Amino acid sequence: MNPRPNPPRTVWTTRREALGMTQEELSIGSLVGITRLKAIESARSDPTPTEHASLERALDQAPPRR
Repeated sequence: MNPRPNPPRTVWTTRREALGMTQEELSIGSLVGITRLKAIESARSDPTPTEHASLERALDQAPPRR
């Protein structure tokens, strides 16, 4: 039995990683604090409507990396 299961993957994590962004880059681009972003990405907390809009905007504007 695995005592430490994999953390839940949120849509934010999946989109951020698909773009090749770090949490720090998304935090800066969205103006959502890094601690808050980590809580959202780990599904410990839901983003507020303002945070949701900021995260969407930052992810939509980020060019994908190769």
